[in-house]
Amino acid sequence: MTGELTTAQVAEQIGCDKTTVSRKANKLKVGRMIGNVKVFTSAEWKKLKAAINDTPGNPDFGIKFKGPQPSTRPDAKTPGRPKKS
Repeated sequence: MTGELTTAQVAEQIGCDKTTVSRKANKLKVGRMIGNVKVFTSAEWKKLKAAINDTPGNPDFGIKFKGPQPSTRPDAKTPGRPKKS
């Protein structure tokens, strides 16, 4: 395993959870199993680092929402759902 990183090592270097690394590795079809440990080469690690968002949360949250966006102003009233008559 020289020159290869485990899922936990990749997660620590990227700054995310190891389950995030596992999910993205499965999606990208990178890494190989040695026993019950998935390991990555440096090229695969770079591919994972580029593909994983380094901030928490869903990066697409709010992009697909087409309704009115709530205001960030504290004094603004956010639009509510109309009441049924």
